[in-house]
Amino acid sequence: MDENIVKLIGHLAWPLTIAIVAFVFRVQLREFLHGINRIKIGDITVALDRLTEKVDSVESATKNLSVDLYRVTGDALKVREEIWNYVADILKRVSPETRFEMAFELNKYHFPLLEISPRDVKSMLHVLGYYDKESKDNYSDEITKEFVKSVYDFQEGIEMDYADGIVGPKTIANMKRMIAERKSAQQVKPADS
Repeated sequence: MDENIVKLIGHLAWPLTIAIVAFVFRVQLREFLHGINRIKIGDITVALDRLTEKVDSVESATKNLSVDLYRVTGDALKVREEIWNYVADILKRVSPETRFEMAFELNKYHFPLLEISPRDVKSMLHVLGYYDKESKDNYSDEITKEFVKSVYDFQEGIEMDYADGIVGPKTIANMKRMIAERKSAQQVKPADS
């Protein structure tokens, strides 16, 4: 059953990413299509003037989407939290080896949805003392088992609600908070008497 969840998340990650990219670049796509009247591929000719009309109608229909998107985003965050809690509950029930393998796979699918790279997370883990500077993966964007173990150790070390080795918004927020606290503590030094 745990492999099915990993597969489900994997299958949902790319379509969601493509939909978001298409939404973000919709204006540029419309402008691009306006400049082209026909495309000929082999024996097939496509009249793009009808396609640009459709793009314009989609554009006008999506003007209200940005307002609705904020509402939906809140709902999506609640759903994501429910799914995350469900996955966390499953991770609690499996063996440590299976949990580690699932965390390794889930990180691969999860990172494209985050606004941070594995390399940046590795650097933050190093600053916080959880990632070896002489690591064999040398701060690449590759997600390795050593990386997952470092994330798990960090989560366990700061006593997060649940240590699972998966980088998510809560883990990133905790890392950023701790680094900021360290920087502010280093800036505040007692004056010499």
